[in-house]
Amino acid sequence: MAHAGRLLALEEGGFPYHLTPELETVGPFTFDGALRTPMTAHPKICPETGELLFFGYRLRPPYLTYHRASPSGDVLQTQPIEIPRATMMHDFAVTRRHVVFRDLPVVFDEATTGWRWDDDHRARFGVMARTGGPIRWFDIEPCYVWHTLNAFEADDAITLTGTRVPELWRAGSDDIGGGLPRLHQWRLDLAEGTVTEQQVDDAAVEYPRVADTTIGNRHRFGYLTSFSLDAEPHHSRVYRYDFADGASRCTHRLPEGHTCGEAVFVPRHQATDEDDGYLMSFAHNRIRGNGYLLILDAADLDSPPIAEVHLPVRIPTGFHGSWIPT
Repeated sequence: MAHAGRLLALEEGGFPYHLTPELETVGPFTFDGALRTPMTAHPKICPETGELLFFGYRLRPPYLTYHRASPSGDVLQTQPIEIPRATMMHDFAVTRRHVVFRDLPVVFDEATTGWRWDDDHRARFGVMARTGGPIRWFDIEPCYVWHTLNAFEADDAITLTGTRVPELWRAGSDDIGGGLPRLHQWRLDLAEGTVTEQQVDDAAVEYPRVADTTIGNRHRFGYLTSFSLDAEPHHSRVYRYDFADGASRCTHRLPEGHTCGEAVFVPRHQATDEDDGYLMSFAHNRIRGNGYLLILDAADLDSPPIAEVHLPVRIPTGFHGSWIPT
């Protein structure tokens, strides 16, 4: 990601790493010593204020800490948030006024020094003002949510969309039998204190993204990639969901033997519509054994790729990225 003139490589187990524009490593970055916890690999940049909103989770108290940095990169706020134990908190959500944390039943087991599912741990979303203060918890049906598509506020409620699996790692981190991720929406009624949940689609999907200009605001389009637990899936599909049309789905099917990861939306120069731009994804041709950058027309997934930029190496399928204009 890029923020305050810096390029940062992120990994949720430690500090971010500062890179030069030529991708040379400068070293760990701690916001001039203000950051004393790990940093999530899924921070959010508010498209309206330019603030960087992020958190860190760790295996000892405080288990969860929220941070907010100014557009110039100064940490404005650091607030520990009380949760009962170490839980894997891979991602979170933001709106114009709130942040939403996920305290879900994947916990750290000190006996095995690994992550596992715990039926006794509550599944809940925590809502807090972006500027800090008390947190309000909303119980949900047990599940795990790897990634957030987006969240927004309307009619005194927060709508959060993300990829949900029924459970994860019941027998430990080698157990992949918890089910496939599917797109779900949760509506958190701030007035009534209730939650309603619905499955958006029956396709197995992951790596959700929206246009960066819609983060924390109502979005029309969302972009996801098909997901499989097969060691060698036949091919990947890239999906565009139109939430103004009942979450209708358009599909781009990669050739047989080709798979891809996260599809990042890149706006066209002087774009006028939310989907006026491109989808970029790192893909792998298993038949030839080479990788490439796949570029699609975001508004027309039925068309052939606009371009393929072939690479000398394979990019890991789970690799997340950002479009950083220069």
